[in-house]
Amino acid sequence: VNLEPFNDFKVDLNANKTYSETYTELFKVKDIGGDFRHMSPREVGSYTISYFTLGTMFNDMDEVFKKFESNRQIISGRLGTGTHPKDTGYTAGFGRIQQQVLTPAFLAAYTGNDPMVQKLDLFQTIPRINWNVTYNGLSKLDFFQKYFSSFSLTHAYKSTMTVNNFNSSPYYDADDPDKINPVTANYYSRFELPSLVITEGLSPLLRLDVKTKNDITFNIDYKKVRNLTLSFIDNQVNETKSSDLTIGAGYQLHNVTLPFMKEFKTNRRYKRSKK
Repeated sequence: VNLEPFNDFKVDLNANKTYSETYTELFKVKDIGGDFRHMSPREVGSYTISYFTLGTMFNDMDEVFKKFESNRQIISGRLGTGTHPKDTGYTAGFGRIQQQVLTPAFLAAYTGNDPMVQKLDLFQTIPRINWNVTYNGLSKLDFFQKYFSSFSLTHAYKSTMTVNNFNSSPYYDADDPDKINPVTANYYSRFELPSLVITEGLSPLLRLDVKTKNDITFNIDYKKVRNLTLSFIDNQVNETKSSDLTIGAGYQLHNVTLPFMKEFKTNRRYKRSKK
């Protein structure tokens, strides 16, 4: 959606969700004279959605991580009943490293949501709105018109949540969803997720582009970026933050002849003939 609530103030809003899945299975006659049977069904896919985690972008890393850890017991309580035989405080089948526990606990912590209302199904997430805002109206004010030919402010926010190469678990049985992993005492999840990645950026948090009356250009660009990865392979959370400040200036010269350039002239000759 492109909006212009008033002159020279433009807002671009966008939200997107991409889900792709490939399903394969074998049709095989196991016994002579028997019917075809469905063998080895497998689903493989990827998932990307626009997201919003700005609420915790400026928070202390340790504080948010501890919130994620405490969220796990709350999510476990919403998912199951009984007592987990290995993880104290967790319900049967939904321990501290169970995938269906980790995912909503992680999302609730890093979005700042209440874990009691956080969606439990990752693939049912609603796309969030990202934006890009530009304002050029300052150049029309008398003070700015006196010194500047253009004066522009820009602000943008973009966040995406991505799951690459998820696949159906070979241990999950739709006819027996309560099948327990003997090592972790947790239920098998329908899909195996290698990792859950969130990338967000205020890119830019603020950008200023100025051009003066005497053709001097000046710009300041300040960005903040955060990358979050929840790995289900080694059960680790990786968070990185970065800030980027760029300052630039330039001057436009007119009618400049460079010494290493040659000027080419076209000479025309006219012949006259008399009869």
